[in-house]
Amino acid sequence: MPVVLICTDRADAVEAELVCAGVSVSTTTMDFLVRHSSGFVTIALPSAECDRLGLPPMHYSTTGVEYAVSVDAIDGVGTGISAHDRAVTSRALANPAAQPEEFTRPGHTVPIRAAIGGVLERPRRAEAALDLTREAGQIPAAVMATLVSTVDERRMADFVEAVDFADRHHLTWLTVSEVHQWRTTGSGPTGHAAA
Repeated sequence: MPVVLICTDRADAVEAELVCAGVSVSTTTMDFLVRHSSGFVTIALPSAECDRLGLPPMHYSTTGVEYAVSVDAIDGVGTGISAHDRAVTSRALANPAAQPEEFTRPGHTVPIRAAIGGVLERPRRAEAALDLTREAGQIPAAVMATLVSTVDERRMADFVEAVDFADRHHLTWLTVSEVHQWRTTGSGPTGHAAA
């Protein structure tokens, strides 16, 4: 699954998430995500998988996002902050055979506890990202980073900036409601191809 852009649908607070499959995220892809975001990288995992890995929820977010305790992989990483280290940690979290003792806590990669039912249960970006990884035949684990504005780096990108970014970088983009519609109708996500 290549990098795609998932946008929220709320006109008053559009946010765009750069998303890729956790199981295959490379250092190069992680560097791209870090460079075009605030550097805060998360990985959406089904809440049951977070429970299995011993990743309890952290303080409840006012946005409704259920962040879990941050981790670093023990094997194959240095300080945990580099693009390489975060890619290694993300791939380890996406491994269905991973065990809780394979991670240090706290770390530099922040899991999001996503609803198992995807956007049909909770229509948010993390759930949309997991639904897309499943549709792509990947393990449900999606690395995510919120796109920063190219006009004013003190804020997140708005919808127009997000679509422009997707076009410039040849990324497919879609909205959470389009993923929800696909899940409801079974028509398959098409997304909007780069211009």
